[in-house]
Amino acid sequence: MGIRYLNKYFIEKCDNTECIQTIPFSELSGKKIVIDISIYLYKFSGENKLLENIYIMLSIFKYYNIIPIFVFDGKPPTEKKELLIQRREEKIIAEKEYLQLKNKLENIDVASNGMIDGCEKQKMITTMELLKKKCINITKEQIENVKAMIIDYGMTYYEAIGEADKLCALMEKENTVWGCLSDDMDMFIYGCKKVLRCLNLRDQTVVLYNTKQILEKLNISLKELKEICILSGTDYNINKQYNKHDLYKTLYYFKKYKSKNYKKLDFYNWLLENSNYIQDYESLKKIHNLFNLEIV
Repeated sequence: MGIRYLNKYFIEKCDNTECIQTIPFSELSGKKIVIDISIYLYKFSGENKLLENIYIMLSIFKYYNIIPIFVFDGKPPTEKKELLIQRREEKIIAEKEYLQLKNKLENIDVASNGMIDGCEKQKMITTMELLKKKCINITKEQIENVKAMIIDYGMTYYEAIGEADKLCALMEKENTVWGCLSDDMDMFIYGCKKVLRCLNLRDQTVVLYNTKQILEKLNISLKELKEICILSGTDYNINKQYNKHDLYKTLYYFKKYKSKNYKKLDFYNWLLENSNYIQDYESLKKIHNLFNLEIV
């Protein structure tokens, strides 16, 4: 989800610093946290422990006096139509591959009377598990069960008009909450100041990303980070010419731009004048506006 390689880049540049650090849940005591719940619905469902892990999550939050606000996805924006079609196609392919592998494994077991090579069998099972996770569908009944559990715990949830991440980011921007819990890297494009990722229920820890400190470490502004990430490819420009771009190639051009110390031109206009890296500026501007928090 979000911008490919961005987390890798952050860790390369900011690891072992205060910019990114693993913290115990106890450090979030008394703090209000907004949560993009859709990510965890799929994650927990992929582990076949949806309600069990939601229950554990809620119990841990209550124990540490963490005040969660859960946000569910509403209707997906039309701009993500191509991505949603692609994901549906990938699910269909994954389901077919899973069933083929399942039948193959069953036939091999029968033919070999259970004497199939252990390593080969484990490899097939591992592949099947990965394919199964790609086939996950969250039902309305499952969502309603999770909502009911949240209410039973006396906690709060909202359903966004569009995607949950935008409402989460707006709440964080307006200081309604202390931080945002989400593994979606888009949260950084929206300008979230404190992003919590890599929730670990077993160890009761989470990784805190301090965006202001990250930007200072990288010596770039939030505006520049937003421009770099959107040009590198988001969920909104899938299957467009920006698929040929990636974060590191965009950073290469950005370093050239910064080295020239241009003050009259912003990054995009400099690229337009000095390269053919941007081929559809109007489309790029539209995608840029989708990360505007004025309209949710």
